[in-house]
Amino acid sequence: MSKKVTQSNKTYQIRPPFKDKFRPQEAKEKIEKIVREKLKNAQYTSTELPQWTRDIADETKQELKNLGKDKRYKYLVQVIIGQNSGQGVRVGSRCFWDEDTDDCTWVSYMNDSIFCLVVAFAVYLY
Repeated sequence: MSKKVTQSNKTYQIRPPFKDKFRPQEAKEKIEKIVREKLKNAQYTSTELPQWTRDIADETKQELKNLGKDKRYKYLVQVIIGQNSGQGVRVGSRCFWDEDTDDCTWVSYMNDSIFCLVVAFAVYLY
């Protein structure tokens, strides 16, 4: 009995195809729509903030997945909502990633009562 040896055709993909690359502007438009719809008539209420934050984060993550980009992208969404009383807010982040494949986008929203910042990170897992 002889065993037939075949060469594997497996490849190791370390970059997404160009058409499947994450596009920050495309994602930003989707996030802006979600935030505007959710907070258009919102007034600051500390009891509702946790639910708004979860809803915006969940909807944003789902919309990012629905963009149809490479399945190896993992999405992280950070939502900050607070009372707008004229104060300044600074937010910073530092990441270690691959500039060719990973990216982020952000949306800020403000009305007379609240401010909101949504940051979405797309990290390619290879």
